[in-house]
Amino acid sequence: MPGQRRQAPDAFVPFLEYCRRRLADDPHLWASTLFDEVRELGYQGG
Repeated sequence: MPGQRRQAPDAFVPFLEYCRRRLADDPHLWASTLFDEVRELGYQGG
């Protein structure tokens, strides 16, 4: 249909379960630490 854009797959989806587990293990985990960890696991987003 005209005017509709195709949505790209979300690159973060493969890391959601990891983030859920990490936050369950440590609810006070800093977001910057979690971000560094998922980057080390291969996340290339910003």
